Amino acid sequence: MENFKRIGTGICFLLVPVILILAFGAHPNLTELKPAGSDVEKWISEFHGNTLWRVGHIAVLWATIPIAVIFLTWMQLLKEQAPVLSFVAGASGIIGCFALAADKGALALVPTAFDTLPAEQFQQMLPGLQAMLQYQGHLWMVQLYFLIPVGFILMGIALVRTKTVPRWQGMAITLGALLLFNPDIDLISLIASVALGIGLIPMGITMLKAGQTTAEHG
Repeated sequence: MENFKRIGTGICFLLVPVILILAFGAHPNLTELKPAGSDVEKWISEFHGNTLWRVGHIAVLWATIPIAVIFLTWMQLLKEQAPVLSFVAGASGIIGCFALAADKGALALVPTAFDTLPAEQFQQMLPGLQAMLQYQGHLWMVQLYFLIPVGFILMGIALVRTKTVPRWQGMAITLGALLLFNPDIDLISLIASVALGIGLIPMGITMLKAGQTTAEHG
């Protein structure tokens, strides 16, 4: 069972950056550096009839599970060396995962339902889509997904301070998380995902190798 958990956790460390890279890379007009803001027409042009966009965003929704696994793993790993910092970082990240799942449910799954409507009916949904894009009502809560990069930043610092991973790995995780704080510019978020991958993927590979070694000797 321990070997199975180690391999499963290692896969989570590999999956998360790959999913984020593919999801941000799926956005059309990737090189456009102007933030989308609350421009509903631009948002519609991205998702309307765009299967790749849908798949990417739905993948990010499900990626909240392995992201939570990563935070729980780090909390367990650092509970002796950095108990307070790792707890705050992990708790922040897990709360952010709930918010991100809610965000993708509202702003990725719901638009796929609207996308099935005839053109005339779809146009009538524009005020509702605008309200969603502006996080009206209780949708403001989904913006707590910013706690995920906060958790990554704090965990990156904890990993460096405790020398749990090489310094460059912790710095890559911290840098990637910092870059996620941008005004919704997909290219910067894609670069951030690559930086996170530089930090996370080697950890995942190490876990997989350890799991395979244990299985061979078992």
